[in-house]
Amino acid sequence: TFRPNDRPVASVQQYWSRLDNSVSPETNTFDASFVKLREIRFGYAFPKKWVDKTPFGNISLGVEGRNLWLIKSNVPHIDPEANVLGTGLIGEGLERGSVPSTRSIGFNLRVTF
Repeated sequence: TFRPNDRPVASVQQYWSRLDNSVSPETNTFDASFVKLREIRFGYAFPKKWVDKTPFGNISLGVEGRNLWLIKSNVPHIDPEANVLGTGLIGEGLERGSVPSTRSIGFNLRVTF
């Protein structure tokens, strides 16, 4: 049943102290197994017979993408690789303060003379 939040917090310090000191209940613990398309690259080198007609030695085109698709995750609302505490293993999967994983797509052209 719905009940509006009408209980004032005595102090901000008290709120964060209780939150940080609370034990994670089982209902908020998830299996962090996941399948993710983290990175993919495609490249094409133009055939030598095409390049011979130009002043270039080689020409290639490429496209790449990162964090394109979280295919399967047992965590319902965040990226299982989220980490708010830096690059160490401690803190992986903590939801509070996390930002979504950045998706990026890039293109490249490589020309040699």
